[in-house]
Amino acid sequence: MLVGNIAEITTLFFATLFNWDAPLLAVHILWVNLATSTLPALALGVDPASKNIMKHKPVKTGTLFEKDLVWRVITQGIFVAMMTLTAYFIGASIDNPLTGQTTWRSAFWHYPRCLEPSTSTQIQSQSGRELLA
Repeated sequence: MLVGNIAEITTLFFATLFNWDAPLLAVHILWVNLATSTLPALALGVDPASKNIMKHKPVKTGTLFEKDLVWRVITQGIFVAMMTLTAYFIGASIDNPLTGQTTWRSAFWHYPRCLEPSTSTQIQSQSGRELLA
């Protein structure tokens, strides 16, 4: 979840900094947060607590965010942001910014399907050019 949030913030930061069109809309951010938060929340919500949990003393172990973990989360977030911007600009260069917004979603949500030759179809963009999806 943190990687996705860092990627969203970094993507929007660079888009604002360079005065580009918004690669991510609010509904995209909400969808990513919903998709990445639902399963962990469900797992925590249905996990029963032990009967004598309040009798145990707190256990202090390490810090919540260790240096290695923080570094990995930040680098992966920046990597996802770079790939998001790359997919957006590829789509925007094909047709328009709306195509760019669709391209980054398709690239990351349907990536495994793109590897299968049977799912390739011809799609017409708004300008009439044929695209391979």
